[in-house]
Amino acid sequence: MTGVPRVLVIGSWNRDITGRVARPPGLGVTVAGARMLFAHGDQGSNQAMRQGARFAKVAALGEDVARGDALRFWRAEGVDVGTVRRGADIGTGVAPVAAEPSAEGQIIVAAGANASLKPATVE
Repeated sequence: MTGVPRVLVIGSWNRDITGRVARPPGLGVTVAGARMLFAHGDQGSNQAMRQGARFAKVAALGEDVARGDALRFWRAEGVDVGTVRRGADIGTGVAPVAAEPSAEGQIIVAAGANASLKPATVE
């Protein structure tokens, strides 16, 4: 096989916000995070980039700062973002994570605009 593969990556994108914690928070308990990391929660795109694939992304993003972050990131990586939908009056997906030293964690996913991506949209 020669050349770089051309791939269509279909799926969600979330703003991952990971807080490193000594222990998970319990009900009604606040714990201090030692470090907060903001990342691109998009396993499909991340895997395609690691493999060196040229690809287009099909996703739905909200009308907010995270949308701009995702588009700048993909464009800088040479991703075709012409098929990324912009949801009106809805936020981009977000996933806060409380990560313990053991690599265990608690994740909350708020789908936001991701929920508007339906099979008919992709067709």
